[in-house]
Amino acid sequence: MAIVGGPEGVVTEFGVSATALEEMLDFLDDTRTLGTVNMFAAGSLLQREFSVNKTVAKAVLAHWMKTYPRKPLPKAI
Repeated sequence: MAIVGGPEGVVTEFGVSATALEEMLDFLDDTRTLGTVNMFAAGSLLQREFSVNKTVAKAVLAHWMKTYPRKPLPKAI
C-alpha cells in the first residue's frame, strides 16, 4: 500500500488519510468479530459510517479482505 505526503497530509492510495484508513480497517475487524454482517456487504457500512463513496469503500474492503488478519500500517516518513 502506498502512503504519500508529509506528516500533516498523509494520504493513502485509497484517497483517504492514513488515520482514516486505519479507523476503517479497525471498524471492519470489529464488524467481523461481531459476526452480525456478511463481510461482502460491509462496503455499504463503510460508506455510511465514514462518508466515503462506493469506489473508496469497495477498495478499502478489498484491501482488508486481502490482508486479513492484518499487521499495523507502516509509519509515514
